[in-house]
Amino acid sequence: MKNRITLILSIFLTSNIFCQTDEPKSILASKFYSYKTLALVVRFDKGIDSINFPIDKNLIKIQNKKLDINGKNLSPKKVYYEYRFTAKIDTTYKLPSAQLWSNNKSYEIPLDEYVILKKPQKPVKLSKVDSINLMDKEESDKLEKYKIAEKERLESKIESRISKNINKRGLLLWTDKNILKINDRFRIVIESNMDFYKTSISMGNIENLSKKFSVESAGISTIYENGYEYHYRYFICKALSSGKINLEPIEIKTENKKIKTNQWDFKIID
Repeated sequence: MKNRITLILSIFLTSNIFCQTDEPKSILASKFYSYKTLALVVRFDKGIDSINFPIDKNLIKIQNKKLDINGKNLSPKKVYYEYRFTAKIDTTYKLPSAQLWSNNKSYEIPLDEYVILKKPQKPVKLSKVDSINLMDKEESDKLEKYKIAEKERLESKIESRISKNINKRGLLLWTDKNILKINDRFRIVIESNMDFYKTSISMGNIENLSKKFSVESAGISTIYENGYEYHYRYFICKALSSGKINLEPIEIKTENKKIKTNQWDFKIID
């Protein structure tokens, strides 16, 4: 990635720098998407014959653009001067003041600002083998990120078990598997057709319900389906030992009161 010149931003003008002005106006600006920084813009509506900007060219390479009032560079009388800086070495540099001439009259552009200069790094040319290895690594990283994203998508994909015929608001506790084997992974889901304080139910709260399983991660999901809104707090668990597990009702906070879920039973077998 290309290094950039980083400017200590100093704005001498308000946002109306490009409005009509009878005095020279200037602005220091930094554009962070490029290693070349738009370092100084000067405007004078009466026209600019020339500017003396004594930059140390051993430290900074300058690109200079002169524009007329219409943004073109055809007129002999210029209105805008732009200076783009590229660092030659890494250093901190105090910008000197500039001197502007218009109609045989001089104006000072006072600058008392420091810029932190970072020399652009030359791109590293890789061998053909290294290039192939880099491409393979990038593809591998993309595939790994895709697998993680797909895993998270499937974990958060939940089909409601609340009947569409029930208008009453409530909470439902369930697991996506009723019979498990040791080392199987499963989800414990708390579902509601109303919003509730999902983060108040921690992984520790669920793990303390039984020593026969552990909780590896947790997530929150809200699903809108056919005009209905469903809220979920789910826990990704791992079965540790065999036996019947009874999940006692869990008390959940809502906006107005506390509501208990149902109880739920499931089994882990060898």
